[in-house]
Amino acid sequence: WQWLYTKDLPDRHFDAVAVMQATQHTDDWAETGREMLRILKPGRPLLVSEITISPRMRMTAELDLHLEAWLEKIFSRIGWQLDQTPYVSLDDLHAAFDGIVDAPEHLSWRGLEVFWARKKAA
Repeated sequence: WQWLYTKDLPDRHFDAVAVMQATQHTDDWAETGREMLRILKPGRPLLVSEITISPRMRMTAELDLHLEAWLEKIFSRIGWQLDQTPYVSLDDLHAAFDGIVDAPEHLSWRGLEVFWARKKAA
């Protein structure tokens, strides 16, 4: 969906922006990234993260019958299939923020994916 959470906030208002459980919750990271940077002061940090259901996680679940069955039960009860879960990769985030941030970095650890960078100085 479109990221509207910050639309009423003033420009250059925050010293840092950190949004946890963020990467799967917007339909256009190039647009959302620009919006997050709009409310961030120049030179200040941005961080977004997600506990992902990545292709790697799905592959791992498929290798374990018990894990796969549990995930299928959980997802069937919320009315959606595991393979329909949106996934935005760290490479996608790097592409969305390319040229508009300084020093982009990321880490991936046990299903947690974190991207961070600094807003370009004015």
